[in-house]
Amino acid sequence: YAADQTFTWTVNSPITLTAPADQTNNEGDSVSLALSATDANSGTLSYSASGLPIGLKINTATGVITGTVPVGDAANGPYAVTVIAQDGTYSAAQAFTWTINSPITITTPADQTNYEGDSAALAISATDSTSGTLHYAVLGLPAGLKVNPSTGVISGTIAVGDAVNVPYTVTIQANDGTYSSATSFTWNVNSPITLATPADQTNNAGDTVSLAISATDAASGTLVYTATGLPTGLSIGSSTGVIAGTIGAGGAWQPTVTATDGTYTASAS
Repeated sequence: YAADQTFTWTVNSPITLTAPADQTNNEGDSVSLALSATDANSGTLSYSASGLPIGLKINTATGVITGTVPVGDAANGPYAVTVIAQDGTYSAAQAFTWTINSPITITTPADQTNYEGDSAALAISATDSTSGTLHYAVLGLPAGLKVNPSTGVISGTIAVGDAVNVPYTVTIQANDGTYSSATSFTWNVNSPITLATPADQTNNAGDTVSLAISATDAASGTLVYTATGLPTGLSIGSSTGVIAGTIGAGGAWQPTVTATDGTYTASAS
Protein backbone atom coordinates (compact mmCIF):
# COMPACT_ATOMS: atom_id res chain seq x y z
CA TYR A 1 0.00 0.00 0.00
CA ALA A 2 1.05 3.64 -0.50
CA ALA A 3 -0.21 7.14 0.19
CA ASP A 4 0.94 10.50 -1.14
CA GLN A 5 0.57 14.10 -0.04
CA THR A 6 1.75 17.28 -1.73
CA PHE A 7 2.80 20.52 -0.06
CA THR A 8 4.69 23.69 -0.97
CA TRP A 9 8.24 24.48 0.14
CA THR A 10 9.24 28.11 -0.43
CA VAL A 11 12.94 28.98 -0.46
CA ASN A 12 13.93 32.63 -0.15
CA SER A 13 17.23 34.32 -0.69
CA PRO A 14 18.87 35.41 2.58
CA ILE A 15 18.89 38.86 0.98
CA THR A 16 15.66 40.86 1.18
CA LEU A 17 15.37 43.83 -1.19
CA THR A 18 12.42 46.17 -0.79
CA ALA A 19 10.81 46.99 -4.14
CA PRO A 20 10.98 50.75 -4.77
CA ALA A 21 7.73 52.50 -5.62
CA ASP A 22 7.34 53.54 -9.25
CA GLN A 23 9.11 56.89 -9.78
CA THR A 24 8.10 59.99 -11.76
CA ASN A 25 10.36 62.97 -12.50
CA ASN A 26 10.69 65.87 -14.91
CA GLU A 27 13.67 66.40 -17.18
CA GLY A 28 16.14 68.57 -15.23
CA ASP A 29 15.21 67.09 -11.83
CA SER A 30 17.96 66.12 -9.36
CA VAL A 31 17.28 62.60 -8.08
CA SER A 32 18.21 60.68 -4.94
CA LEU A 33 16.56 57.29 -4.37
CA ALA A 34 17.88 54.97 -1.62
CA LEU A 35 17.39 51.21 -1.94
CA SER A 36 16.63 49.20 1.21
CA ALA A 37 18.08 45.69 1.57
CA THR A 38 19.09 43.31 4.37
CA ASP A 39 21.19 40.12 4.39
CA ALA A 40 20.38 37.38 6.90
CA ASN A 41 23.92 36.06 6.43
CA SER A 42 25.40 39.42 7.46
CA GLY A 43 27.28 39.63 4.17
CA THR A 44 28.51 42.85 2.60
CA LEU A 45 25.95 43.94 0.03
CA SER A 46 26.75 45.47 -3.33
CA TYR A 47 24.17 46.99 -5.66
CA SER A 48 23.61 47.28 -9.40
CA ALA A 49 20.83 48.59 -11.64
CA SER A 50 19.83 48.27 -15.29
CA GLY A 51 17.40 50.33 -17.37
CA LEU A 52 17.95 53.61 -15.51
CA PRO A 53 17.10 56.89 -17.26
CA ILE A 54 20.17 58.48 -18.81
CA GLY A 55 21.93 60.73 -16.29
CA LEU A 56 21.23 58.50 -13.29
CA LYS A 57 23.55 55.93 -11.71
CA ILE A 58 23.65 53.72 -8.63
CA ASN A 59 26.29 53.73 -5.91
CA THR A 60 27.38 50.09 -5.78
CA ALA A 61 28.26 50.28 -2.08
CA THR A 62 25.30 52.26 -0.70
CA GLY A 63 22.50 51.45 -3.15
CA VAL A 64 21.60 55.12 -3.62
CA ILE A 65 20.52 56.12 -7.13
CA THR A 66 21.47 59.72 -7.90
CA GLY A 67 21.97 62.14 -10.77
CA THR A 68 20.23 64.80 -12.86
CA VAL A 69 17.66 63.79 -15.46
CA PRO A 70 18.86 65.30 -18.76
CA VAL A 71 16.87 66.98 -21.51
CA GLY A 72 15.39 64.41 -23.88
CA ASP A 73 14.88 61.55 -21.40
CA ALA A 74 11.09 61.90 -21.63
CA ALA A 75 11.14 60.75 -25.25
CA ASN A 76 12.45 57.29 -24.30
CA GLY A 77 10.29 56.56 -21.26
CA PRO A 78 8.81 54.92 -19.37
CA TYR A 79 11.95 53.12 -18.16
CA ALA A 80 11.76 49.52 -16.86
CA VAL A 81 14.39 49.52 -14.09
CA THR A 82 15.77 46.41 -12.36
CA VAL A 83 17.83 46.75 -9.16
CA ILE A 84 19.91 43.94 -7.66
CA ALA A 85 21.48 43.46 -4.23
CA GLN A 86 24.07 40.68 -3.77
CA ASP A 87 26.68 39.54 -1.28
CA GLY A 88 28.87 37.46 -3.63
CA THR A 89 26.86 34.29 -3.02
CA TYR A 90 23.21 35.24 -2.80
CA SER A 91 21.20 37.92 -4.60
CA ALA A 92 17.76 39.50 -4.78
CA ALA A 93 16.21 41.63 -7.52
CA GLN A 94 13.26 44.00 -7.83
CA ALA A 95 11.77 45.83 -10.80
CA PHE A 96 9.91 49.13 -11.00
CA THR A 97 8.98 51.79 -13.56
CA TRP A 98 10.58 55.21 -13.84
CA THR A 99 8.54 57.76 -15.79
CA ILE A 100 10.22 60.92 -17.07
CA ASN A 101 8.12 63.88 -18.16
CA SER A 102 9.02 67.09 -19.89
CA PRO A 103 8.45 70.19 -17.72
CA ILE A 104 6.20 71.26 -20.58
CA THR A 105 2.72 69.74 -20.55
CA ILE A 106 0.45 70.00 -23.60
CA THR A 107 -3.25 69.21 -23.34
CA THR A 108 -4.06 66.95 -26.30
CA PRO A 109 -6.91 68.54 -28.28
CA ALA A 110 -10.01 66.51 -29.06
CA ASP A 111 -10.14 65.18 -32.62
CA GLN A 112 -11.48 67.88 -34.95
CA THR A 113 -14.00 67.65 -37.82
CA ASN A 114 -14.74 70.42 -40.31
CA TYR A 115 -16.07 71.03 -43.79
CA GLU A 116 -13.97 72.39 -46.60
CA GLY A 117 -14.45 76.17 -46.52
CA ASP A 118 -14.93 76.31 -42.73
CA SER A 119 -13.10 78.95 -40.72
CA ALA A 120 -11.22 77.22 -37.89
CA ALA A 121 -9.80 78.52 -34.61
CA LEU A 122 -8.33 76.01 -32.16
CA ALA A 123 -6.38 77.16 -29.10
CA ILE A 124 -3.59 74.88 -27.84
CA SER A 125 -3.20 74.71 -24.07
CA ALA A 126 0.30 74.15 -22.65
CA THR A 127 2.12 74.90 -19.39
CA ASP A 128 5.82 75.05 -18.47
CA SER A 129 6.83 74.31 -14.88
CA THR A 130 10.14 76.12 -15.48
CA SER A 131 8.24 79.33 -16.35
CA GLY A 132 9.87 79.49 -19.78
CA THR A 133 8.38 81.32 -22.77
CA LEU A 134 6.64 78.77 -24.97
CA HIS A 135 6.82 78.64 -28.75
CA TYR A 136 4.60 76.41 -30.88
CA ALA A 137 5.02 74.45 -34.10
CA VAL A 138 2.54 72.15 -35.85
CA LEU A 139 2.94 69.48 -38.52
CA GLY A 140 0.29 67.80 -40.66
CA LEU A 141 -2.38 70.51 -40.69
CA PRO A 142 -5.02 70.59 -43.45
CA ALA A 143 -4.10 73.10 -46.15
CA GLY A 144 -5.26 76.61 -45.27
CA LEU A 145 -4.53 76.31 -41.54
CA LYS A 146 -1.47 77.50 -39.63
CA VAL A 147 -0.38 77.98 -36.03
CA ASN A 148 0.59 81.23 -34.35
CA PRO A 149 4.04 80.36 -32.93
CA SER A 150 3.59 82.68 -29.95
CA THR A 151 -0.01 81.97 -28.89
CA GLY A 152 -0.47 78.39 -30.08
CA VAL A 153 -3.76 79.21 -31.82
CA ILE A 154 -4.39 77.23 -35.01
CA SER A 155 -6.52 79.24 -37.42
CA GLY A 156 -7.40 79.76 -41.06
CA THR A 157 -9.88 78.64 -43.69
CA ILE A 158 -9.89 74.99 -44.69
CA ALA A 159 -9.08 74.76 -48.39
CA VAL A 160 -11.20 73.26 -51.14
CA GLY A 161 -9.98 69.71 -51.81
CA ASP A 162 -8.72 69.04 -48.28
CA ALA A 163 -11.29 66.26 -47.86
CA VAL A 164 -9.41 64.12 -50.38
CA ASN A 165 -6.42 63.62 -48.04
CA VAL A 166 -8.22 62.76 -44.80
CA PRO A 167 -7.59 61.93 -42.07
CA TYR A 168 -4.87 64.40 -41.08
CA THR A 169 -2.57 63.36 -38.22
CA VAL A 170 -1.64 66.67 -36.63
CA THR A 171 1.38 66.89 -34.29
CA ILE A 172 1.82 69.88 -31.97
CA GLN A 173 5.14 70.75 -30.39
CA ALA A 174 5.72 73.30 -27.63
CA ASN A 175 9.25 74.29 -26.57
CA ASP A 176 10.89 76.92 -24.37
CA GLY A 177 14.34 76.75 -25.94
CA THR A 178 15.48 73.98 -23.58
CA TYR A 179 12.60 71.60 -23.01
CA SER A 180 9.94 70.43 -25.43
CA SER A 181 6.82 68.31 -25.53
CA ALA A 182 4.62 67.00 -28.33
CA THR A 183 1.19 65.47 -28.78
CA SER A 184 -0.92 64.38 -31.73
CA PHE A 185 -4.60 64.31 -32.71
CA THR A 186 -6.71 63.71 -35.82
CA TRP A 187 -8.31 66.39 -37.99
CA ASN A 188 -11.06 65.16 -40.33
CA VAL A 189 -12.19 67.32 -43.23
CA ASN A 190 -15.40 66.59 -45.13
CA SER A 191 -16.76 68.04 -48.34
CA PRO A 192 -19.91 70.13 -47.68
CA ILE A 193 -21.48 67.80 -50.21
CA THR A 194 -22.59 64.44 -48.86
CA LEU A 195 -23.26 61.81 -51.49
CA ALA A 196 -24.91 58.56 -50.43
CA THR A 197 -23.16 55.59 -52.06
CA PRO A 198 -25.74 53.60 -54.04
CA ALA A 199 -26.09 49.92 -53.30
CA ASP A 200 -24.59 47.59 -55.91
CA GLN A 201 -27.11 47.09 -58.71
CA THR A 202 -28.08 43.99 -60.72
CA ASN A 203 -30.17 44.02 -63.91
CA ASN A 204 -30.72 42.06 -67.08
CA ALA A 205 -29.80 43.39 -70.49
CA GLY A 206 -32.88 45.16 -71.85
CA ASP A 207 -34.16 46.29 -68.41
CA THR A 208 -35.47 49.81 -68.05
CA VAL A 209 -33.70 51.49 -65.12
CA SER A 210 -34.34 54.47 -62.84
CA LEU A 211 -31.86 54.95 -59.95
CA ALA A 212 -31.94 58.19 -57.95
CA ILE A 213 -28.66 59.48 -56.50
CA SER A 214 -29.08 61.15 -53.10
CA ALA A 215 -26.85 64.12 -52.21
CA THR A 216 -27.01 67.16 -49.92
CA ASP A 217 -24.94 70.35 -49.82
CA ALA A 218 -24.26 72.05 -46.49
CA ALA A 219 -23.12 75.09 -48.51
CA SER A 220 -26.64 75.36 -50.01
CA GLY A 221 -25.29 75.29 -53.56
CA THR A 222 -27.08 73.99 -56.65
CA LEU A 223 -25.88 70.48 -57.32
CA VAL A 224 -24.89 69.19 -60.74
CA TYR A 225 -24.47 65.45 -61.27
CA THR A 226 -22.16 63.49 -63.58
CA ALA A 227 -21.38 59.78 -63.92
CA THR A 228 -18.70 57.67 -65.56
CA GLY A 229 -18.58 53.94 -66.22
CA LEU A 230 -22.33 53.44 -66.56
CA PRO A 231 -23.68 50.39 -68.38
CA THR A 232 -24.40 50.97 -72.05
CA GLY A 233 -27.73 52.74 -72.57
CA LEU A 234 -27.81 54.57 -69.22
CA SER A 235 -27.16 58.25 -68.43
CA ILE A 236 -27.55 60.55 -65.45
CA GLY A 237 -29.72 63.65 -65.25
CA SER A 238 -27.32 66.49 -64.52
CA SER A 239 -29.87 68.40 -62.43
CA THR A 240 -31.89 65.51 -60.95
CA GLY A 241 -29.18 62.93 -60.27
CA VAL A 242 -31.40 60.17 -61.64
CA ILE A 243 -29.67 57.43 -63.65
CA ALA A 244 -32.12 56.21 -66.27
CA GLY A 245 -32.38 54.40 -69.59
CA THR A 246 -32.54 50.91 -71.06
CA ILE A 247 -29.59 48.64 -70.44
CA GLY A 248 -27.83 47.45 -73.59
CA ALA A 249 -25.08 44.84 -73.44
CA GLY A 250 -24.47 42.73 -70.36
CA GLY A 251 -21.31 42.79 -68.30
CA ALA A 252 -19.83 44.00 -65.01
CA TRP A 253 -19.66 47.79 -64.72
CA GLN A 254 -18.11 50.05 -62.07
CA PRO A 255 -19.80 53.44 -62.24
CA THR A 256 -18.65 56.54 -60.36
CA VAL A 257 -21.17 59.29 -59.65
CA THR A 258 -20.13 62.84 -58.77
CA ALA A 259 -22.05 65.79 -57.33
CA THR A 260 -20.63 69.31 -57.47
CA ASP A 261 -21.88 72.81 -56.71
CA GLY A 262 -19.13 74.50 -58.69
CA THR A 263 -16.84 74.79 -55.67
CA TYR A 264 -17.12 71.56 -53.70
CA THR A 265 -17.32 68.00 -54.96
CA ALA A 266 -18.16 64.53 -53.65
CA SER A 267 -17.97 61.19 -55.47
CA ALA A 268 -19.01 57.60 -54.83
CA SER A 269 -18.52 54.34 -56.75
